[in-house]
Amino acid sequence: MKSAMSTSAKIGCVGVISFVSIMILRYGIISRVITSEISKKIRLEPGAKIWDIWTDIPIPIYSKFFFFNVTNPDQIINGQKPILKEVGPYVYKEHRMKVILNLNEETVKYRPRTSWYFCPDLSYGSEDDFITLINIPFVGVSKMTWDMSKQPYVLSTLDDMLVEKGEKVFQTNKVRELLFDGVPIDNYMELLSLPVAEVFGSNNNTRIPERLLDGDFGFFDDRNGTAEDVWIVKTGKSNVNDFGRVVSWNGGTKMEIWGDDKCNEIRGTDGSIFPPFTDESRVLDIFTPELCRSLEMHYVKPSEHQGLATMLFTFAPKTFGSLKDFPENECYCKDTYEYCQKGGVMPLGKCQGGAPMFLSYPHFLNAHPDFVNGVIGLHPESGDYHSYLHLEKHIGMVIGATFRLQMNVELQPYDSMTAFTNVPNVMFPLMWIEQTAIATDELLAPVRKMATYIRILEVTTGFSIFTSLFLIFVSVLLQLKKNNWSIQRMISTTNINKP
Repeated sequence: MKSAMSTSAKIGCVGVISFVSIMILRYGIISRVITSEISKKIRLEPGAKIWDIWTDIPIPIYSKFFFFNVTNPDQIINGQKPILKEVGPYVYKEHRMKVILNLNEETVKYRPRTSWYFCPDLSYGSEDDFITLINIPFVGVSKMTWDMSKQPYVLSTLDDMLVEKGEKVFQTNKVRELLFDGVPIDNYMELLSLPVAEVFGSNNNTRIPERLLDGDFGFFDDRNGTAEDVWIVKTGKSNVNDFGRVVSWNGGTKMEIWGDDKCNEIRGTDGSIFPPFTDESRVLDIFTPELCRSLEMHYVKPSEHQGLATMLFTFAPKTFGSLKDFPENECYCKDTYEYCQKGGVMPLGKCQGGAPMFLSYPHFLNAHPDFVNGVIGLHPESGDYHSYLHLEKHIGMVIGATFRLQMNVELQPYDSMTAFTNVPNVMFPLMWIEQTAIATDELLAPVRKMATYIRILEVTTGFSIFTSLFLIFVSVLLQLKKNNWSIQRMISTTNINKP
């Protein structure tokens, strides 16, 4: 019996000591060593691998442009519902790099430069294809004039001036013009040079977007190969949780657009890098100057991408949510309250100098039915129009990402403008973009090596913990067996001693 007690006690002690030692070793010492080593590598400084990747991104990035070609422009002018036909994709490969202006221990100052290159073999069409879209400058100037002065004679005068110069609600241009080359807007530049335009602008705080000052309009006509914006971001050297965090953009630490401190905040990174050691509770903030705000991405589920365990993120529900569900979006919705109440679109007017531009998921996915039913030719149920980001949680590296977004413009009638008198009031889809980025095998090789090492460590730790718990379990069983034998012996002895 003494031997049995000694055996169970020894087994139990071995199990407990092993369990405690493993937990201390794995989640104390080893975890700190891994954290320390990763933190040393995840910082923006010359010589670090992440620096080379960040300053001249080697990841293949492709942008696919799908246009909604207008097939019945004359009928729309007379009040009929727009009929659209999706055309494309027109595919471009991107090269992204950063022109470093200044570097110190805490921050990096740089100008990002993106160049687009047409890929005819991946495209369904040519850059010289003709597309009929809404005349965005015409619609934009009309809306801005209406907002500045709702006097009928002002709108009538504007209409007469522009129609006389040949401007129409719809126009047909080449793909290359709509995207990067730009469409001449001499008529509007002449209009904006008039003294009356200065009066309206000064009285109503309406600013003319700088991108129009070169005399051309295109969705990306001022961005191909240029490096104009100035960013300052944290290196992460003193605090790894600040890695890549945007400090300022074009000299400002916040936006001056929305009239609310919370909505004007510049939060997060540029979307190409994130701090390491991500967990399910983390919100990924991506500052997007084109939208004058930071967008949130929320964790969805564990996933796998290119053979690596990843965390899957997508845009937060409030991104295109209604004011009813997300009242915190109200600061973005001045003058667009009706649309924000419905949900499904994001107003960009104040970010675009007053032009009635809106962002949504492609084909108005998850938007109010009024938007989908306002035109003919949309099929939100026919494809995957969501956006995703795959993140490696230990180093915060983007393994792959797909973003899909649609650009829209509000079309509304103006009684005093003959060109717009009978048009329907609809949210008019223009185009949608799918942008994909997938890390190469060469780039992922060290990540896979690290992930394999951590996985082996986790499996080994798990097996050791299981073994320790098994020994403790065996010890308990032996002790119970011993106790049960002792109780049975006591009962037997008692029965024998009964008279």
